[in-house]
Amino acid sequence: MRALTRPLGWPRLDPAALRGLPGEIIATIAPHTEADPVALLGDYLVSFGNAVGAKAHFPVGAVRHYPREYMVATGRTSKARKGTARAEIREVMAHADPDWSTHHVVTGIASGEGLIHAVRDSAGEDDSGVIDKRILVIEPEFSRLLAVAGREGSIVSAVIRDAWDTGSLGNLTKNNPSKATGAHISIEGQITIEELTRRLTDTEIANGMGARFLFLLVDRSQGLRSGGSLEPEDYEKLGRKTQQALETSRRFGRLCRSPEAEKLWQFLYDIIAEQDEGGIVGSIMARADAHLLRLALIYALADASSVIEAGHIEAAWALLCYADDSARFIFGSALGDPIADRILAKLRELPKGQGLDGTQQRDLFGRHATGKQLEAAPSRLAELGLVENNKADTDGRSRMVTFLRCDESDAGDQTRDMSLRSLRSQAERRQQERARERAAEAMDT
Repeated sequence: MRALTRPLGWPRLDPAALRGLPGEIIATIAPHTEADPVALLGDYLVSFGNAVGAKAHFPVGAVRHYPREYMVATGRTSKARKGTARAEIREVMAHADPDWSTHHVVTGIASGEGLIHAVRDSAGEDDSGVIDKRILVIEPEFSRLLAVAGREGSIVSAVIRDAWDTGSLGNLTKNNPSKATGAHISIEGQITIEELTRRLTDTEIANGMGARFLFLLVDRSQGLRSGGSLEPEDYEKLGRKTQQALETSRRFGRLCRSPEAEKLWQFLYDIIAEQDEGGIVGSIMARADAHLLRLALIYALADASSVIEAGHIEAAWALLCYADDSARFIFGSALGDPIADRILAKLRELPKGQGLDGTQQRDLFGRHATGKQLEAAPSRLAELGLVENNKADTDGRSRMVTFLRCDESDAGDQTRDMSLRSLRSQAERRQQERARERAAEAMDT
């Protein structure tokens, strides 16, 4: 076995994520595969949640959250063993539920209309529709899905969002109207970092499709020249345990949180609400609270528990923090607007106090940016508090010059750490300080 190194800044998975049956599955498989334990964990949770179905749920007001999730394994290269994790978990699930594994796992989304058709309602005598609407979609080339979603007239992005949000899908075209209610769709994708940063466009970020996915950094975990040595009976044993958890969880309806879990949930919810930042990371993590809820729900169901305990929320939080850290590693401080990102990067390269006027900004792009884009980018940067746009007098007419804000320039590469992991540490320190102050006041009185 040969250990492999990872780049500086690569996220670390808190062991709290490896609790219960999911943790046992990963602990058993990981020594015998080159797949990343994070990829194994993400795949198992998404697969288990889909196989349970859309009966068990947790309500938030009038909204019901079901155990369906979207996850994308994102690697540095095509050799990150992203597909290896899928093969391992597929073997476990094939023993746990052969029918689901055979009939409810599909590869690729060709169109939004096709996805609706796969879970369609009855349309009368000629079409009885689909009764069991569980579907796990595997996208080994997630970049292809992004390309399909970006095509003019495509409804893929809208359907994916609706499937995650409500499970109610519709295509009201005149020639081929169709709809689906109660759909239980989960998605697993695989993509390299380069492809993701190139193809996840401002459109997908703005319309919220990206926020429905957990992007998890994965890499080849070790070098196994002779392959793994897990025996068939090991997969069968893990499959039986998964089957038992599925059978119990399918009888559940509404789940609740224990008092301890409720207290922890409120604490973490406030931390998520405190995370207020722009850029791609802010857009990707815009639904962090809903992801936390759904992951905790899946962890509870994997424990065959109708009550979400504090430990389930801790496990979900650990994986959510990994996704948050992954987004920061992948996208850094990018805003999701290539024009604004390039201008900001150039300003950071300039000597302190030097700016870029309109001509210099146009020269950065040649003919690859429109006048409208060049006009909008400095305004957006100013709205985010990153630059100042000031008029400068010349021999002729005045010109607008964009400068890096002084406080941003002084900060250099040290940006404020707004990660979920950091915000929790800050909140816990504040709690401890307040507790010490109250204790000191009590002693004084």
